[in-house]
Amino acid sequence: MATRKRTASPKNEMEITQENTNTVEVQQEKPIMRKKQIDLDMLVPCRNVTDGRLVYKSRKTGLQTIWMSHGDIEYIDVGELLTMKASQPKFLNEPWLVIENDDVVEYLGLKHLYQRLVGTEDLDLFFNKTHTEMAEILDRTPNGTKDAIATRARKLVEEGTLYDNRKIRVLEEKLKIDLSLFEK
Repeated sequence: MATRKRTASPKNEMEITQENTNTVEVQQEKPIMRKKQIDLDMLVPCRNVTDGRLVYKSRKTGLQTIWMSHGDIEYIDVGELLTMKASQPKFLNEPWLVIENDDVVEYLGLKHLYQRLVGTEDLDLFFNKTHTEMAEILDRTPNGTKDAIATRARKLVEEGTLYDNRKIRVLEEKLKIDLSLFEK
């Protein structure tokens, strides 16, 4: 909308035009990334990835959950997993157990960690890989999984089923262990 103003002066007569412009700012709405809502009472399968017995005792409820060996699955509710993450994070960050529900993994913020676990879910399959594949996997494997691999390697060397010197050398170098002590 334009308005005109006349000013009269003895020397000049001028017309001043003033425009009122409304500036409209267009804001693009960014999609808001929200966490998927998860029922805290939902039971989730959790698998033991240590090479032996694993015991978790809740500091909130006193509930004790026991996994007897590698690969055992026990069900824990999401609320308890949140408590575990806050009070005893090594269970999830090392990891000593793996949550078998992708939505809950993302909800707890563990997706980046689980991407590094590729190739070590089944330790027996890990030891069937070539020594170069083993070295690549061990470079990106979290410490808790490395401990499980070291324990399983020790058992396999004792039994005489792991005898490939190249694999043993890779395991000793990457895990900083001496497997020659356990050879028959």
